[in-house]
Amino acid sequence: MSRRGPDTVSLDVPSLCCDLKSAVMQLQGSSPIQGTEELLCAAKQLVAVLEQPFDRMARLAKAPVGHAVLRTAINIGLFEQFYAGINHAEGLAARCGVEKTLLVRLMNVLVSEGVFEQYGPQQYKSTLSSQHMTLPGFRAVVRGLAETADIMPHLPDYLASIQYRNPSENKPGLFGFAKRSELSMFEWLEQNPEKLQVFQEFQSAKEEMLDTSFESLLRELIESTPPVKKLSSDEESFQTDTVLLCDVGGGRGTALRSVSTSIPKLSTFGRTITQDLRSVVESIEPCPEWEAMPYDFFEPQPVKGAYIYMLRDVLHNWSDTACLSILSNIIEAMGPKSQLLILDAVLPETCAPQFMTYIDIQMMQFGGMERTESHWRHLLFQVGLEVESIQVRNTTGLESMIRVKKI
Repeated sequence: MSRRGPDTVSLDVPSLCCDLKSAVMQLQGSSPIQGTEELLCAAKQLVAVLEQPFDRMARLAKAPVGHAVLRTAINIGLFEQFYAGINHAEGLAARCGVEKTLLVRLMNVLVSEGVFEQYGPQQYKSTLSSQHMTLPGFRAVVRGLAETADIMPHLPDYLASIQYRNPSENKPGLFGFAKRSELSMFEWLEQNPEKLQVFQEFQSAKEEMLDTSFESLLRELIESTPPVKKLSSDEESFQTDTVLLCDVGGGRGTALRSVSTSIPKLSTFGRTITQDLRSVVESIEPCPEWEAMPYDFFEPQPVKGAYIYMLRDVLHNWSDTACLSILSNIIEAMGPKSQLLILDAVLPETCAPQFMTYIDIQMMQFGGMERTESHWRHLLFQVGLEVESIQVRNTTGLESMIRVKKI
């Protein structure tokens, strides 16, 4: 059977090659992020034209193979052993505790995906991707993404079971369907400490990998609050119960840890608080500059009148109905000078990046989803909020900063 379609070479190839060359030339004259993004876009468009339909669909159909091999490589400690100075199949197999034939087959996939390079039979060398897998934070994020993706093979059967409705309020959700449990993923993690640790490390590492533009903007927002401005100007004391920032669902406090190091003596201006479930809060090491508070965001918000309430990577985990409940609890606690900051994905209305679309589908396991700008505006309007501004914080689009105010 021939893999080639009727048009073996598209007439678009010359023009796309020109676009690619132009993007290369412009890379030096633009910002690194913008230039790289334009070059990647041009390269992907050229690959899409050159790749044959069968090759493209077969690669998509077999994508779970790459996912399974990556998880296996992580589980056997392949990356750590490789960077211990072993770069040949026999030595890697011995150090990882697997048969050499199996090791070679796994490496064949990783080489084909560009994770490693091969310079001889059963001899390998590193790439930028494999080098990054030696970084604990990077490895924690990749492992977390891989672990949560193991639910996806159950998606076709799950969607059929709910008559192909959009998963949102369905019980059980995709996660419960796959695990044959009535528990939500978060409830299930509470009962599986090892998986909970993987998830928590993933969340913390993901936040730490974000670019510094987020930190600088958050710092500017805190420095613009009345307590910081007033105390900085005339050194007067401020009420000790003043709350500058309340990070709702803030995990282990990665955001506050970063901000507290960039603003000297932050606690002298007022309180900064991270809130999460008790099991998460109990795992946080005490810090004199900020507080950790046990809190379930489906309950009334106990922190009243904070200058900034923040929801970071929270709302995409939940259905619209659940989001309205979370937002309503914050609105009830907001004072006249309070503002809400939402850090979450904003899905483009057209031609969304592949990784964003994958994450959107993955959110089905919670009943959550990624939202377009129009969806965000409609959702917020239902609880009396409106979007003041939206700023995209990185090239993936997975975190944008949405500043919100009461209507």
